[in-house]
Amino acid sequence: MSSWDDYSYKVHKGLLGRDLIFGIPFVPFLVIGLLTLILVVLVTMWQIIPFSLIILYVMREITKNDQYLLDIFFDSLFQPNYLD
Repeated sequence: MSSWDDYSYKVHKGLLGRDLIFGIPFVPFLVIGLLTLILVVLVTMWQIIPFSLIILYVMREITKNDQYLLDIFFDSLFQPNYLD
């Protein structure tokens, strides 16, 4: 089995990074965007837009240092509790 050092071409770390939308992973961005869109269109709740923007900003600051933190958080949030 070969390792990464066996290859003759070096790969820049920027090419190995994740695709982020406004600094946020795709799935949390999609969930917040759809929830905001549903509340604004169906319920005409325009007050949700500033809260959504604040949540997006907080998520962006969280993912600045670790891009996988939100994925790990949401995965662990929805895992069944095995200790009960």
